[in-house]
Amino acid sequence: MADSPPYFDLITMGRIGVDLYPLETGVPLERVETFGRFLGGSAANVAVAAARLGRSVAIVTRTGDDPFGRFLHEALEEFGVDDRWVTPVAAYPTPLTFCEIFPPDDFPCTSTAAPRPRTWRSTPTSWTWPPYARPGSSGSPARG
Repeated sequence: MADSPPYFDLITMGRIGVDLYPLETGVPLERVETFGRFLGGSAANVAVAAARLGRSVAIVTRTGDDPFGRFLHEALEEFGVDDRWVTPVAAYPTPLTFCEIFPPDDFPCTSTAAPRPRTWRSTPTSWTWPPYARPGSSGSPARG
C-alpha cells in the first residue's frame, strides 16, 4: 500500500488462512458441491474489522508461496489492510479451513493446517516489523 500512514492504529499478528464455506446450508461437507473462498484467521479478521472502521491497519503473518497465499494478499489489499509484512514461505502451503453451515448455531470446521516449522512461528529475529504503531496490547484466544 503506497500511501500508508506514518503510524498504524493497529498491527495484528497471528494466523491467516483461506476459509472455504459451502454456498449451501444444511449440507455436510461430503455432499457440498460449491464453495466460496474467504479471507480467514483471527489476525486477519481483527485487521479487516478495524480497517472497515476507518483505522490504519497492518498485519504481520506468513502464508504459503502458493495461489491461496496470493489470494490472501489481494483480499487484504481490497479490505485496506497493509500487507507488506505478510511473508510467503515456500516450504509450507497456506492453511485452508472448510466449514459446514447448519443454522442457527452449528458450524463445524476442518482445517488442513499442518504443523509449522520454527521458521513459521514468531521469533523476534525472524520477522520484519512495521516501524510505527500506537501503544496497545495483544492477546490470543484461549483454547479449552
